[in-house]
Amino acid sequence: MSAAPFDVRRIGRGLPFAESVPALQEALRGGAAVVQAPPGTGKTTLVPPMVSNAVRENLVGASGADADPVTGRVVVVQPRRVAARAAARRLAALTVTEPGGVVGWSVRGERRTSKATRVEFVTPGILLRRLLQNPELAGTAAVVLDEVHERGVESDLLVGMLAELRQLREDLVLVAMSATVEA
Repeated sequence: MSAAPFDVRRIGRGLPFAESVPALQEALRGGAAVVQAPPGTGKTTLVPPMVSNAVRENLVGASGADADPVTGRVVVVQPRRVAARAAARRLAALTVTEPGGVVGWSVRGERRTSKATRVEFVTPGILLRRLLQNPELAGTAAVVLDEVHERGVESDLLVGMLAELRQLREDLVLVAMSATVEA
């Protein structure tokens, strides 16, 4: 598995959210953050690789045995399958990698990941099933809840379960992102 960091400067070139990356890095030192920015500014594109880099460099979260900074995956929750696949494809293209390499996705009926996957886009149902099978989310260093304003039973349940898990696993980094939620 490649330990090389994502080139966040290159990925974020031309995206308005790139200006906010240093502030988000500082906010994440506490292990959790809420990101509010207008649509199309680059939240979905920039936050997951930035969080992956920060986790791998031990800049965020507490030290924990289950979320090894070298192998811990960043799981990004997208409310729809189409959005999960599209976001993964875009980030893979920006990192000049193939989907299923360092960037992948898991949606109902389709999975494009490998041992090298560092950022994985999933739907709420996929992460709920993982939490039921693996309540500690071993191997997951961070969870990014994208479009958190799009509420539904699965999404609301995820927020509650992840808040409880965060109390048990101080090393788990949580980020909630939205274009409309009041931060």
